[in-house]
Amino acid sequence: MSQLALDRLGIPPEHQEKVSPDAPLNTRLAVAKGLLPLAPEVLVNLAFVLIGDADRKVSRAAMKTLKTMPEDTLVRCVTQLTHPRLLDLLSVQRPEDEALMEAIYKVTNAEDGTCLRIAEAAEGDLLEAVLRNQERLLITPPIYLALLRNPRVTPADRDRVASFLKLHRCLPTVPPELGGPKAAAGVAAASEEEEPERELSEAEAEAIEAALMAPPPKDAPPRPKTKRAPPPVMDEATTMRLAVEAEVEAALAGLPSPMSNPEVAEALKLSREKRQALGELGGGFAVDLGKDAWGFPLELIKDKDETSAEEQLTLVEQIKAMSPGKKIKLAYLGNAEARKILLRDSNKVVVIAVVRSKRMSDNELLSAAGNRNLPREVFREISMDKEAIRKYPIKLALANNPRVPVNISIGLLKDLTKADLAKIAKNKNVSSVLSGLALKKMKE
Repeated sequence: MSQLALDRLGIPPEHQEKVSPDAPLNTRLAVAKGLLPLAPEVLVNLAFVLIGDADRKVSRAAMKTLKTMPEDTLVRCVTQLTHPRLLDLLSVQRPEDEALMEAIYKVTNAEDGTCLRIAEAAEGDLLEAVLRNQERLLITPPIYLALLRNPRVTPADRDRVASFLKLHRCLPTVPPELGGPKAAAGVAAASEEEEPERELSEAEAEAIEAALMAPPPKDAPPRPKTKRAPPPVMDEATTMRLAVEAEVEAALAGLPSPMSNPEVAEALKLSREKRQALGELGGGFAVDLGKDAWGFPLELIKDKDETSAEEQLTLVEQIKAMSPGKKIKLAYLGNAEARKILLRDSNKVVVIAVVRSKRMSDNELLSAAGNRNLPREVFREISMDKEAIRKYPIKLALANNPRVPVNISIGLLKDLTKADLAKIAKNKNVSSVLSGLALKKMKE
């Protein structure tokens, strides 16, 4: 594996040699078993790499480490830059860990298949989190279809999600088996021209989004949770038949034998989905972290000192052509120039994703806090960022911005100096309630 790949996994240079194929077997085995003093986020990625180790003991130990690591530790290790294949592996191996599934579901770069699997099986608090995640619905609209397959999703839940996706013009077509329209036998469905939909007012659009984000009523009963059945115990004949099936499927697909990874033998006793996921990791498994691994060209990811007018125009055109979901992904992974362009996007879910990005610098947040053209929800997001709101210039910018909701601005006055309170008291652009309170506090 290249150094670039290991760098992108967040593995420090001093630990990279420990997972090299040339490293001593005892060293690789010690890492795989978690015996070395390593930070959890480093150990998780090292174990991920070692799952593909040629030695069966190392591969098996690495998988066991990921299976048995405490859930709260794994939750802390999951970030926006965690490799999508690692997230997928964890979602297959530990579906019962709801906090971990929720953390994985929130990662914008998680694979669509990973999130579809989580949404289809979600229940209880995890299902509530899935239903309210606007970003993921726009990134992966087929989540709606996964929710239709989830028996724990109520008709009201489906309607809320459908209204939100329809609002953003990305509601997927529902197939007949999920209740969609059926075509006549042997005849293609008629392509009748649909009447153009009425343009919703801003208030109507906000009501749809608010309905999606609204928490359940206080008196509502908790969402039911089903007791998961233990994996069935199979007799030797059934296990052998499944093993033969797996071998035939791999041969027909031109893939290496799934039995090259010892974990597949264990997986044969589990569900077909789990066996397939593990089979993909057997025989030549490698982490591919090329320059396009995150789905974007480097000019949108790597920061540059300067961008020419011609380059900026090209970037604007590239971003404009993206779907809302891809823009949200870029908001978390993109460089400063990409974020600057995305802050001007008409979709407020995209703009909110920009200010949530951990790549935002203090200067960028300060500029956003003083921007009078951004949606009000953006300022609410900034005010809830504990690290950002501790910085005095950001507090002051929010307090002086008339677009910031008054209830947020009022809470900031107590931390401002008398000189700045005097300026707000004279500011004719802010609410009279705010300027009056600023004057009162200044005289205290």
